[in-house]
Amino acid sequence: MSFLNAMAACLKKVPANQSAVAHLIQRFIPFLLALLLGGLIPLAHTAELSIRSGVVVKFGADAGMVVQERLRTAAGVSFTSLADDSLGGQSQSSSGTPGTGDWAGLSLSAFVGVGDISLNNLSIKFAQTALQTEKQNHQISGLNLQQNNTGILVKGGGTFI
Repeated sequence: MSFLNAMAACLKKVPANQSAVAHLIQRFIPFLLALLLGGLIPLAHTAELSIRSGVVVKFGADAGMVVQERLRTAAGVSFTSLADDSLGGQSQSSSGTPGTGDWAGLSLSAFVGVGDISLNNLSIKFAQTALQTEKQNHQISGLNLQQNNTGILVKGGGTFI
């Protein structure tokens, strides 16, 4: 049932001693609070992923990372293909041969604020799109992009400095 249909059905059941507006407010306040508290309306940033120096994160086919809030990487962190045996050793039962576009890449959603990203000398290899952002400006230093289909993709007016 759509929201408008639900409102129309609610109006058909207005008690005689109550106005239609008061009845709608009474019936839909819990619904609106559920939307707010359920995460459909973004609240304050609270989650943060911090990755320590030297960590290698490997992604399989069509996998990637979408940052909704905060990401911090220390120097020497690498994001690469699961097939990349040159970083972190062999990860599969047989030796792998990585290729350009093996995994999706790193995407910063429009909810990521300025200052919520700290990518210190991050290396991204073999991604479809190494780094993508929407509608925000981010400062990045020492980013190392190798053998990706697309290096940096900026959508909706965002920039990298």
